[in-house]
Amino acid sequence: LLSLSCSCGRHEDNKPYEEEQPKSEETKEVETKKSIMDNTESLKCLRRFGLNINEYEDFDNKTFDSLRGPRVCDVIDPESMELIRKAVKSPSPQKKLKMVKDIITERCPRLRYFNRGTNRFAFIDILDDSYIFKIGHTMEGENATKNEFATQDILKPFCTRIFDISEDGIFSTCERVQRYEKDAYAERFDEIKYVLQEVMSRCVVDDAGLLTFNNWGIREGFGPVI
Repeated sequence: LLSLSCSCGRHEDNKPYEEEQPKSEETKEVETKKSIMDNTESLKCLRRFGLNINEYEDFDNKTFDSLRGPRVCDVIDPESMELIRKAVKSPSPQKKLKMVKDIITERCPRLRYFNRGTNRFAFIDILDDSYIFKIGHTMEGENATKNEFATQDILKPFCTRIFDISEDGIFSTCERVQRYEKDAYAERFDEIKYVLQEVMSRCVVDDAGLLTFNNWGIREGFGPVI
């Protein structure tokens, strides 16, 4: 549901001169929370500012890297992939979805249709609830998948893990996390706000914000992820 593009080539000496743009107290406070490229320090910051983050204690980048899921080729065979590639070229979104669902139902019986975003369809595995299978049905969806796969090393551990993608970005297998309901989202708003600050300090993020709660999830044993 996201489209990410890396903008992390910025260096500290690229900041505005202090005499030209004096820093406010609010800016200084935000900077004390900084961990733009150091994720371990990010977790320390969350604890230091008194947020409800006991879940973060034992989760670091190594834990994120250790998350494992199936490859695309473990979920779907090459012939089915080719059929879906042709189906998603249809100009009608509803027709695309019907054709893709029909192919999945006939050829991938373990998968069940789950949801759709603006640019991707999502399927779940009835025998394995640890991952979600996504199919990009627009050029934007394909690019979003490739960008998310490339930038997860920058955003970790605050993003869901992308296990594998096809070369064209149409297919991907991703970590499945619990979606937020509105009430639970409101309860953890301070944490989510901080995570969003972290994410946006590292990458340009499209289709995400504090009001788009459907783009946020909660990783068991960790906390909010985008």
